[in-house]
Amino acid sequence: MLVLDQLNKGERGLRALAWIGVFAFLTLFAGVANIQVLSHRRYEQSLLTQSYKTVRVPAIRGKIYARSNKVLADNASRFRVDLYLEELSRDFTVEYRRLRAEVIRVRGGGKPADDGIWARFMAKLQHKKSPTLVTEEETEMLWKQARYNVVSNVIQQLTSRVGVRYELSQKQLQNHWMQDRALPFGVLSNLTPQQVAVLTEQIWSIRGVAMERQPIRSYPQKTLAAHVLGYLRPDNNVGDEDEDPYDYRMRDFSGGTGLEAAFDRDLRGSAGAKRILVNSGGYRVGESMFSEPVPGKNLYTTIDLDVQIAAEKALASVNGDERG
Repeated sequence: MLVLDQLNKGERGLRALAWIGVFAFLTLFAGVANIQVLSHRRYEQSLLTQSYKTVRVPAIRGKIYARSNKVLADNASRFRVDLYLEELSRDFTVEYRRLRAEVIRVRGGGKPADDGIWARFMAKLQHKKSPTLVTEEETEMLWKQARYNVVSNVIQQLTSRVGVRYELSQKQLQNHWMQDRALPFGVLSNLTPQQVAVLTEQIWSIRGVAMERQPIRSYPQKTLAAHVLGYLRPDNNVGDEDEDPYDYRMRDFSGGTGLEAAFDRDLRGSAGAKRILVNSGGYRVGESMFSEPVPGKNLYTTIDLDVQIAAEKALASVNGDERG
């Protein structure tokens, strides 16, 4: 015990400082031992209950140009508000406990009458079970109602700030909870510039909410040459045959008619993919992009914009069934 002998020979202040150092070292050692030895099973089990989900991320669609390099089909930005349920999990629990306590109170199942320490002790020894105040079926119903109440409250905070109405469907929320819990729950879309400005300034104060920017197809020339350009249609199940299967697919579009359909493969580009880490509760824990989407190719046509405008004006001024 050379260290203790040296401490005993030293001055009192030095001995006190040395003992503090020894105590700090022992505390650190105990903490490391607790994490590495005693709690390793709990952390290992936590990792085992997590899983990865893959999400297909559509690429930005290529543009379509006239011969004068004027854009006929472009991509515009649309802002939408998403709700991340994993950030509201604690609120769900608090609201569930409140609803459950209310049910128990209504049924007269509050605190049991105090019939003495000895009686309660004997009841435990006899494994006496208290009557079921809330059944399993009612518990599931209360959880659904708790989630609906919390999400409704968050949406009400949002809509009151941007001056819009949004009716949350309990069925819609439940379907998202059962099928797409790891993905954000879309709330508001097609926001105006004024609404985007308001939310950019105030959205930080509402937990679980984020504003996302999404590209949408736009036609700067309105309906000009619409019969040639065609249109897009929602298509969430498109993909090459050799494409890896995905757990989720973000909303995508494919060409319906016209040039959008004829050159759909080139205009679409190559979809990317991201990996979402999901815990045992189905909540998103984190995400990372492991394959960036490749934008689609631009299409240059021989359409003369001035001639097209003149032709459509001439046809519009003719009465009858003439075709051009």
